[in-house]
Amino acid sequence: ASGVPVRFFGAPPVRGAARGRRVQIEHLGGAEMFDLYAVPRAGGAPKNLTGTPEASETGPVYSRDGRLLAYAQRLKTAPSANVVVLELASGTARVLTDERAPDRQWSVVAFSGDGRFVYASRGNITATESALWKIDVATRKATEVIRGSRSPLNAATDVTPDGRYVALTTETADGVRQAALYDVKAGKLTLFFTEVDGTAA
Repeated sequence: ASGVPVRFFGAPPVRGAARGRRVQIEHLGGAEMFDLYAVPRAGGAPKNLTGTPEASETGPVYSRDGRLLAYAQRLKTAPSANVVVLELASGTARVLTDERAPDRQWSVVAFSGDGRFVYASRGNITATESALWKIDVATRKATEVIRGSRSPLNAATDVTPDGRYVALTTETADGVRQAALYDVKAGKLTLFFTEVDGTAA
């Protein structure tokens, strides 16, 4: 943000092909407003990828070919974040979602292997509800991924490149949060643990 002292933070590891070539970091622009920067691992000046003083960007994920970067963006005047995809070569950013509910937020989980889709979670701010969506980068069409779950909480952490399996945290009928694997093709959710005490399945 213009006129605000710059402070850099090391971001969590960024998924995608480009993570081996450069480090993604965030710039604190005041009032919890962040920009996304790329820094060459070999050294050199950081490059501001977003440069949006009126918006905050967090949670970046690269596509596997390194051409695209997806992240959550929240406007300074808005309560909720949306999913944005940035084409790194041209600098063109495309907003994929249009969140209207003030208590809902989007966060990026992964790209599909071919870069045509972004997997993103939509959840409430208290983290008691979460659903995974597959969003077409070209058309913005969104499809819910996890079908038939009785739990309102299905917080995805990763998706295989072919889109077949989803790693997630879900909640049982007893209110216990457990790691799980969802088979998209079969529509089957498998818990990694079946007992409250953590006994492996």
